Amino acid sequence: MELRVFVDRTLAEAYWMDGRVAMTSAIYPASTVPGSPQTYLFSDTDGVQVTSAVVYSMGSIWVDKEEVLQTPRVDATSPRA
Repeated sequence: MELRVFVDRTLAEAYWMDGRVAMTSAIYPASTVPGSPQTYLFSDTDGVQVTSAVVYSMGSIWVDKEEVLQTPRVDATSPRA
């Protein structure tokens, strides 16, 4: 089973079955404890174990106009000037 999880300061989203199933949960930053783990991976089913995990850092969603205009288009034409 492949599980993709996206987490930021206020939201956690999980997708599986190639994106056909999704789950979203709110995160409340005011209730977190600085310096302690904020995310856990667990199962309550006997015999289920994680065989591998890969973690990537996500960039900021906040971009300026110039950065958007320089993004390559999906139809492979050159970006606008």
